Amino acid sequence: MIKRLIRWATADRAGTDDGARPIQNVNYMGKTGPALVCLPYGLHANVPANRLGVLLSVMGIADQRGWFPMSPTKRPANSPAGEVVLYCPENNGTQIRLKPNGDIEVVVPGDLRTTVAGGAAETVAGNKSSVTQGSDLVAATGAMTVGSIAAGTVLQGVTVAVTASGAVTIAGAPTVTLTATTVAVVADLTVTGTIVATGAMTAAEFTAGAITLTGHVHSGPFSGNTDPPS
Repeated sequence: MIKRLIRWATADRAGTDDGARPIQNVNYMGKTGPALVCLPYGLHANVPANRLGVLLSVMGIADQRGWFPMSPTKRPANSPAGEVVLYCPENNGTQIRLKPNGDIEVVVPGDLRTTVAGGAAETVAGNKSSVTQGSDLVAATGAMTVGSIAAGTVLQGVTVAVTASGAVTIAGAPTVTLTATTVAVVADLTVTGTIVATGAMTAAEFTAGAITLTGHVHSGPFSGNTDPPS
């Protein structure tokens, strides 16, 4: 009796995955019929064709089928004892490995996209390794903090804000080019080299050495800050 309730079965084709329950046709003992795909709570998959699973007939009723798909030949092999791996059998390069020592390892051979409707917080008690950026770094309208940016990286975004509690140093660059329509400096600006301006420069107050241009008094028949120098 038991052997009639439990059978090996393979997926006939991938499901449409648009119904109230995940139903897929399965092949077993030369027959094909619909079965409810049974997966652990919180885990879902649309199983492709020819994937193996265990078929159960609930209460011995032939058309009450429950199918438990597996991927024994497509698993990430050589996992150490106690490790749990969440992976895509069609591309087992995509993996989330829960290590026995408490570590989590995420491997993504393609793109990684995360969507957070609320806030996101990260607390790192130990050291945080640097991030190697292979291409452009694209920022959204919110603030973005980057500790180190690789050479050639382009920051793209509607608003890119650089906030620092200490000094900000641009080193090793023979030329720094600002192509914005307006560059506003809202604090003191110290330049130890030469300023070359090819356009107009407007300042409420400009000090060069010990000379303040707006308050400087010239000698001669004209004096004061409103008369031309002699």
